[in-house]
Amino acid sequence: GDGASLSRSFERSGAFPPLLVDLLRVGEQTGQMAESLAKAAKRFDKELNRRISKISAVIQPAMVVLMALLIGTMAYIMITIIYDTISLLRTR
Repeated sequence: GDGASLSRSFERSGAFPPLLVDLLRVGEQTGQMAESLAKAAKRFDKELNRRISKISAVIQPAMVVLMALLIGTMAYIMITIIYDTISLLRTR
């Protein structure tokens, strides 16, 4: 490397969130990199769990509606076939 700090390299890459870069910079300045990275991991883990909860809250009702439509369609098809069969037998 060119001797730049880790936080500066992270910042230049543009691939990391500003919060992570800031926490990394604080860890470098205070000499507590492990604690800063652990704090960042906890924060990003909470954010991930929050996003998963939001996505799950949307997907669950959609799945219920989809299953209801599939079951309703299958029931309609079965009843129609039974009705048609009974009608066919009556005409004989």
